Amino acid sequence: YAIYGVGAFPQVNNRGKITGNTGIRFEVGRFTNFFPGYIAMAGEIRITGPNSRNDCIMVVTSGDSLVLQENFFGALVHNAGQGGIRLVSNNGRVLQDSALYWTGLKDTSWHNPENWILDRIPEADDYVVFPNIRFSIPTLAAGNVTIRHLYLETSGELTVASGSSLTIHNDSDSSALVNEGLIRNFGYMGIQNSNTTKAFINDIGTFQNQPGSTLFIDGGTIGLENGPGAGSFNNDGLIRIINIAGPTGLQNRGLANFNNFLCGHIDIQKQKPLLDDANTFFNSGTILLNSMSASNINQQSSLGIIHNLGAGNINVNISNGPIFRSNSVNIWRGCVDSQ
Repeated sequence: YAIYGVGAFPQVNNRGKITGNTGIRFEVGRFTNFFPGYIAMAGEIRITGPNSRNDCIMVVTSGDSLVLQENFFGALVHNAGQGGIRLVSNNGRVLQDSALYWTGLKDTSWHNPENWILDRIPEADDYVVFPNIRFSIPTLAAGNVTIRHLYLETSGELTVASGSSLTIHNDSDSSALVNEGLIRNFGYMGIQNSNTTKAFINDIGTFQNQPGSTLFIDGGTIGLENGPGAGSFNNDGLIRIINIAGPTGLQNRGLANFNNFLCGHIDIQKQKPLLDDANTFFNSGTILLNSMSASNINQQSSLGIIHNLGAGNINVNISNGPIFRSNSVNIWRGCVDSQ
């Protein structure tokens, strides 16, 4: 063991970084890992002293076990191996899976391995999590990145910069992207969801699709679900949704708000492309629907353009609705320049 607690009442207080190929055993006394303390050990971590606590990040990187008790106060406890995690009490945040967690220990760069919990950047098969506990807010500033899943907790944040690309290629039984935090997209985000789940769930999070950005969704039973929590989805770029297996391409529901701003462009190819049952879908941009069945929109601004390239109707449940086009025409938006 790198640290072994012996004696009547040993004490360790950590606010730095502890790493090693061995482990930690502290069964008496008090071991406290304060924020921003980071502990990553290859061997067993066994901290069961009655007054011990972990306020930040603690990781076992091998197959050894991690045994803890007492208070955890939102801490992140992660076993990357197969040894399991056993808690004497049920408090705190315990993670036991193969996910790759952002810590931001060094800087804001996605491409810096030291910003990730296992000191490696995400790969194509990784389930990536941006947790509540982190040292800096991540930015994908350059390059093309492919992962398998993306999950943002309520305080998690991610910025995809202009010129960069993030593709989520999901073939498992969970949604490709679940956002409960904040995503700012200035570049390209693509979701390829080759299963029967909802591709993108923005339950209680905020998603900002900025001018010049693209959100492309291919597959899933629902392409994009905003809600049923107090999700906020703001689009000033391009959203394209295709190949949806279920009944709806885009669904705005519950307590959620969806804003398609002046330069926002939404293109949905689906049998029933858009369903709004939240009364909070506001459109001042352009929506293109290629549908043979009806779309229902409960509320939107009077300046919007909704254009159905198919034979389906668009039902708008207020009188000051947008301009409707029922055949193929070119539509001026003027969001780039005057040309």
